[in-house]
Amino acid sequence: FPDKLHAHGGVERFRQILDTISASQISNHVAKGFGIENNGSYKSKYIHGYRLDVLASVMKEYPSLRLPSDEARGDIKIQCKRLILALKEEDSAGELIGDWALHNLIYSPTENCIFNIDLEGFITYNPLPKWANLDQIIDWIEELLSLLGT
Repeated sequence: FPDKLHAHGGVERFRQILDTISASQISNHVAKGFGIENNGSYKSKYIHGYRLDVLASVMKEYPSLRLPSDEARGDIKIQCKRLILALKEEDSAGELIGDWALHNLIYSPTENCIFNIDLEGFITYNPLPKWANLDQIIDWIEELLSLLGT
């Protein structure tokens, strides 16, 4: 990461990007980083919950388990839809950056929110690559929504 960080403007640019995200439409969906060091390492609060890619894999592989509970499924679906709206708003403002693949997204039942935990992605996916643009992000989330059921 230090090499990528240097190539993308350095640690000060990383700090600026994280500060900008704190004031953006998607700020509620981004893990808060702090204590950013000169090599780009940082600390963030541990978010206990369901990693969305793992949840999708378990639901595909073992549908009879009915994990998570129906109540949790409903909550996750609502939060997926809220996340999509926030991402669309950010994109329409020309501000959408970051790696929003499912493996970076965690649903926290405690906070009833989906968080992107990949803060490095906000500097390395700036701008978004075509293979991970808003349409692709929405496709990934909608695939999970279909597994969660209607």
